[in-house]
Amino acid sequence: PHADVLFLVEHVARELDVTACLAARLVVQHNIAADVRSFYHGFQSNLELQEPKIVVLPFFYGADDPHIYAYLSKWPNAIFVNLSWEQILLQIDVRMKSPRDYVNCSARRSRCRRRITTAS
Repeated sequence: PHADVLFLVEHVARELDVTACLAARLVVQHNIAADVRSFYHGFQSNLELQEPKIVVLPFFYGADDPHIYAYLSKWPNAIFVNLSWEQILLQIDVRMKSPRDYVNCSARRSRCRRRITTAS
């Protein structure tokens, strides 16, 4: 089934309830097709999906992550939204969890610069 909005979930215990509720509301209240899938599990089958209009990610530190890069490459016209589930809680985490490039965008992915947004 085609989804206009694809939610990719990393940690079921932390993210699935809220994400499933958001997806259901999009369908019921706004007639927007939405789907929730695992970010990692079923990765190859995710890549075989028809390109969604919006891909909602649990994190997006940089395109150097092979999964992120594959999703960006497979769906070049989609809007990618970073929900930042991985919040920067301690000063020691700032460097690790801050965006690493400017696909978030790197030079090799410069065409996606205008398609990346971050939820606040």
